[in-house]
Amino acid sequence: MTVDDAGKVTAHHLEDIRSLKANTSHVGTLDPEAIILDIDPEGGGKALAGDLKLASDGHTVLVPQPSDDPGDPLNWPSWKKNSILLTASICSFTMDFQLTAALTLVFLQGADWDKSPEEINVINNISSPMLGIGGLVLMPFLYSWGRAPTCFWATVVSAFLSLGCVLAPSFRAYYALKLLTAFFLATGLMSSLALIQDMFFHHEKARKIGIWTSMWMASPYLGPMFGNFINNRLHDWHYTLWLCFAMNMLNVVLIGLFYDETWYRRDIALQDQPERGTRLQRLLGIWQIRHHRSYFRSVRHSYRRLLAVTSLPLVLPVGFSSLLALSWIFGIAQCIIILLSTPEQSGGYGLSGNPLSYFYFAPLVGLIVGEVFGHWFIDFSTKGFIRKNQGIFKPEARIFPIYLSTFFTTGGLILVGQALEEHLSEIAVASGWAIYNVGAILEAVGTNTYLIDTYPYAAAEIASILNLLRLIGGFASSYNQMKWGAKVGYAASFGTQAGLVVFSTAIMVVLHYYGPRLRLKSGLIKLD
Repeated sequence: MTVDDAGKVTAHHLEDIRSLKANTSHVGTLDPEAIILDIDPEGGGKALAGDLKLASDGHTVLVPQPSDDPGDPLNWPSWKKNSILLTASICSFTMDFQLTAALTLVFLQGADWDKSPEEINVINNISSPMLGIGGLVLMPFLYSWGRAPTCFWATVVSAFLSLGCVLAPSFRAYYALKLLTAFFLATGLMSSLALIQDMFFHHEKARKIGIWTSMWMASPYLGPMFGNFINNRLHDWHYTLWLCFAMNMLNVVLIGLFYDETWYRRDIALQDQPERGTRLQRLLGIWQIRHHRSYFRSVRHSYRRLLAVTSLPLVLPVGFSSLLALSWIFGIAQCIIILLSTPEQSGGYGLSGNPLSYFYFAPLVGLIVGEVFGHWFIDFSTKGFIRKNQGIFKPEARIFPIYLSTFFTTGGLILVGQALEEHLSEIAVASGWAIYNVGAILEAVGTNTYLIDTYPYAAAEIASILNLLRLIGGFASSYNQMKWGAKVGYAASFGTQAGLVVFSTAIMVVLHYYGPRLRLKSGLIKLD
């Protein structure tokens, strides 16, 4: 965007609106990511907006500005966008669901293959980082081949690999197929932020990310819940894996019904855009191959993008902050379930069977409360920031929910630690677990929206990096949680975790004040 001598805003092929930075005093520094998101139609805003396209409310600026091309994903009907969002959310859900459902099979599989539970669980531990590695390896294909075919074919491959896990004749075959399945399952979570960035306007993204986040964050709890119900009833580990295979096939069907190619080059004029072909051609990757040289990136360039995004000044600090805040999701689940199932005479709660499975409703209640409350609070805090800054938005508006999340995550961790240490009632344990998850979803949405608002052209890379760090932290947390609590006491171990969450928030406080300077110093980096 540029501002001419008359003060009228004119549009060019840029992804963000940065027109008033040189002509208004209230913007402060020339932040490369500051954008005009709201104008006053009663004042001078209407004349200032010129030909800018606005939302139906008449004052919210559409960012990015949609083209006049009906093939532009921003111009797609709402039902199509939301169908793709829901499908992407279900695919993301399947990733952790399949991983955590397998945790309930170790005793049954060990009995069949004459292996100890520890030996079987090695696969589950290695599967976590494999999900992160798969995301990093496959992510560049979103740019070199396209969103739709990468998601479709990776999902097809993961579906057949999950079928192989069901039919595996030996432990060694199951081991190999399980790790390969985890590798390809990562595509659903890794691609979702890119799809949201491609299809939705700036003022819609936080809500859409909240829906997506709540679904994949529910999967680590629903996986073992359903796994335990099936195992307690049927006493055969194959049925749980048949469910996982069915979910993968459902993903294939949903992608086949709703997915379309969301990659759209806004730097290419409308008259120079290639013919889009049929949806089937775009889904299978035929259209992308035909226009690869002129419309898509090379594989080498796409991997260079990943390295470039990793080196951006805010990505790793925010990722490390998220790791410290969210890693305990896995550790809490493992610690609570082990202690709940431990006999009372050994210091546990003596739960087993269906009562143990029902306990997973506690974190799910927390996620639902966090999503409903966060849906309102994130909108409220963002609009308040925009009003305070006379219509100007900066990515720091997304940090306020992270501050609020700290009260829930730290309070939940401390309550869980005290409940386990003092052997309080199951209600106390469940309450702490639920409270932690209220804060966890607020933190996750705040982190994701902050980074993709800061680097809107790197949504896929950001999702891959955050996912890898989350899984590394989750692996370390689940591996050490029981040993740590047994050594120093659960009150001390969970209290330390609460302290680390506070430290993660302190990182965001620093970025709140110095983030604009770091962005200004690095400039408006373009990766294409």
